[in-house]
Amino acid sequence: MKKLFILLAILFLGSITLLAETEEGAREHFINGNDYLRFGFFDMAIECYQKTIELDQNNVNAYFNMGLAYGHKGNYDKAIECYQKTIELNPEDAVSYNNMGNAYGQIGNNKKEIEFYQKAIEIEPDYALAHYNMGNANADKGNYNKAIKCYKKAMKIDPEDTSVYYNMGLAYHEKENYDKAIECYQKTIEIDPDYTDVYINMGVAYGIIGNSDKAIEFCQKAIEVDPEEADLYYYLGLSYALKELDISAANNLYRAGLLYLKQKNRPEILKTIDIMKMYTPDSPLIQKLTDKLYEE
Repeated sequence: MKKLFILLAILFLGSITLLAETEEGAREHFINGNDYLRFGFFDMAIECYQKTIELDQNNVNAYFNMGLAYGHKGNYDKAIECYQKTIELNPEDAVSYNNMGNAYGQIGNNKKEIEFYQKAIEIEPDYALAHYNMGNANADKGNYNKAIKCYKKAMKIDPEDTSVYYNMGLAYHEKENYDKAIECYQKTIEIDPDYTDVYINMGVAYGIIGNSDKAIEFCQKAIEVDPEEADLYYYLGLSYALKELDISAANNLYRAGLLYLKQKNRPEILKTIDIMKMYTPDSPLIQKLTDKLYEE
């Protein structure tokens, strides 16, 4: 009986040693995976996380981070598998539901995308990012009223997030509520003056509502950011035309026409030519643009 006790003790100590070695090995692979993930070596990160899971099958963080790595690689089906496992191990993890929604959105499953954002919000009602992502998902479907409601909720939780104001501005823009869109764009600039994309939409919005001075100001700023955006030159030219600055109007409308031509956007070229005929009828650039159109 004494010998049996000694043997069991040895086996027990051996099991403790093996367990400790397994835990240490899993931890080491996980840390290495995080380092690879941080520096963008996604395949190597995934390999480390897989080794972690081989040693520790219930390592929720390894599954989660492996989902991140697959997402960065654009393999969203695999990312979904990882987040699903994360949720099985920790069903109250709002971030995993949010990331699952992102992955479904990337593969075009808008219904599932919204479903998982909603679940994230149910778990964590003040999860600003989930509200924001829900807004984007609704905007993608053309549900701009729902999108705006989501953005407003996100804004209350995190009033300094420029992306929320900017995307809410885009939603108002799509609804043709340009005054509200401009309010949102302006708030974006107040928080972050270097948020350059907003200048483009500000210039266009001011151009549409006929505020020539503001349209000129913001279109010029936007052109510095994106000199190949045809609509900017169109609204800049139209704004100059409304101020009866014919040469500047014609030059910018002609530039817009050339960019529309480059895009093979015939309807916009014809519209630009009509505007030039209306506001700058004596400009030789009208015929020049027309000739280029019919050379194509």
